[in-house]
Amino acid sequence: MDLPPTAIGKDYSGAKLVTSAPSGRGVQVSLFGLAGLTASPVEGLELNLLGLAFGLNPFDPAIKLPLLGRLGPARAAASTSVRLSEEHVQ
Repeated sequence: MDLPPTAIGKDYSGAKLVTSAPSGRGVQVSLFGLAGLTASPVEGLELNLLGLAFGLNPFDPAIKLPLLGRLGPARAAASTSVRLSEEHVQ
């Protein structure tokens, strides 16, 4: 699950230092949720420091900033699924 950058506790992975990214398609290094780094084709490159997320995603153009969340155009996957569900209804 890809939680928004403003979600509290989203970077806590327990006692594991290295684990898979939330999407399952990358790597996340976390020091008890206090500091961490995530690299994934889904989440992009994200730095987490004391619960604040800073990131850049070149694959789905957006930047992630504390308190603001994800800034960028609407996600392509979300708009595609909405279009498909609208076509299914008609």
